[in-house]
Amino acid sequence: MTSGIRALWVVAHEPAALHYYWLRPDPHLPAFKTTTWEDQDGQLGALVHVDGLSLSISDFVAGALTGQLQWYGNGRRGIIPLILREDQCWHRTCRKRVLLAYRAEAPRGDPLEIEVVQAMEGYADAYAKAQVALPDLAESPRPFRKVLASRCPHCQREIRYQREDWAGQTATHKLPVGINIPEQVSHIGMTPHAQWHWGPESRWPDWAPFGGIGPISHQPLEMRPRRLGPRTG
Repeated sequence: MTSGIRALWVVAHEPAALHYYWLRPDPHLPAFKTTTWEDQDGQLGALVHVDGLSLSISDFVAGALTGQLQWYGNGRRGIIPLILREDQCWHRTCRKRVLLAYRAEAPRGDPLEIEVVQAMEGYADAYAKAQVALPDLAESPRPFRKVLASRCPHCQREIRYQREDWAGQTATHKLPVGINIPEQVSHIGMTPHAQWHWGPESRWPDWAPFGGIGPISHQPLEMRPRRLGPRTG
């Protein structure tokens, strides 16, 4: 077999023990979630889910054995999504649309302060490429007291903004960046990217090369109650 794969595990049920497999996939045992059903004639059907695709068993096995399925793991390389907020420059002579980076996410979806990711190798190069690809993206932020500060990409004046989701905010943008994850941050859920993938890198979802960026995606937010500030009178 050209792929070198000796076994495939398609999972039609999901006992609690498999939770740990999905968090740390095994390079020696490719396993994939599968949807099964029974049609009106009693015939069983199944689709294997991998990288956003839903493949029939026959197509999945044929592709896996001809090199479509491959393991990716490259030392400490990882992908971290930057979360961007769409806003407007508040200077009255500008008022143009801006995208503001205000937090990041660990691989399991846990929120991270953006300063944690800014210190990692590959971040600066990735952010510079993001600014070329996204002309409305403000400078990489810096902490300012309890908020963040950046510069408008249009008028170059300072913008200060909150670290949290805003009341009334309905959506964010998610931008994958490729960085090198140091060992000392593994305790907060940041681990290198190690996963089975299908097809070429260019079509892997939420993927970014080291020092580069992936496709930006639109993420709706759940409605949150407005936070009231302290009384001033």
